[in-house]
Amino acid sequence: MVSQTHQVDVSGEVVTKTYVGWSRDEHLREWTALRVISAARPDLVPVPIRLARPAPLTPQPSITMGRLQGTPMTGLLTAGQLEGLHTALAELWSIPPMGLVPIEHAAFVERIRQAISSWNGSGIIAQAHLAAAEWLAGPTADELERPLNAGFPVDPERLRTARCLWAMFWLTLIRPGGVAAHRNPAGSAELQAERVLGLLETPADRI
Repeated sequence: MVSQTHQVDVSGEVVTKTYVGWSRDEHLREWTALRVISAARPDLVPVPIRLARPAPLTPQPSITMGRLQGTPMTGLLTAGQLEGLHTALAELWSIPPMGLVPIEHAAFVERIRQAISSWNGSGIIAQAHLAAAEWLAGPTADELERPLNAGFPVDPERLRTARCLWAMFWLTLIRPGGVAAHRNPAGSAELQAERVLGLLETPADRI
C-alpha cells in the first residue's frame, strides 16, 4: 500500500492540502514559497489563503489556496507551449527569494555522496549506485557547488549534471530502506535506478 505525503480536497475554486507527515516543516516551506511567488507573480501559482498549523482540534497541518486554472500539457509541446513555459520559468527565476531558506549546494552534493556510498544491495539498484558513485567521484558533480542562476539559455552540460544529481537523490529516498520507500509502489526503485543509468549514459545534447 502506498502512503501519501498529503491529501487534497477541492471545493469549487478552493483547494485544501492536508499533510500526512511534516517532520521537515514541509507545510511551512510550501506556505512561504507560495506567499513569495504569489506576491510577485500572482498568475504563476495558486493564491495562498490560509495556513492551519497542528493543534489539538486539527492535529495535521494544512494549506488552503485558490484553484489555479489550466489544462495539463501532454506529449510533445507545441512552439507556443514551449514559449509559454519559457516565459513562466523566466518570471519564476526572476523573483527575489526573500524569506526562503537557500539550498547549500556543496552540502547537498555531499549528502548524496554519503547516501550513495553507504548503501549495500544487489541487482540494478546496486548497479545504479556503483555508476553514481563513480560519477560523483569525478569532476562533473563539483560544478554544482556554484549556483545555477543563469536561467535561459541553459548550459546543456550543467543541465545534464543537475538532472543526474537529482535522479541520484531520489534513488536514495525510494530505494529499499529509504525514507520514502513505503510511499511508492513496488518496482519504483528499480525504475529510478534505470533512470539514473540512462541519464549517466546520455550525452548532454540529447537530454
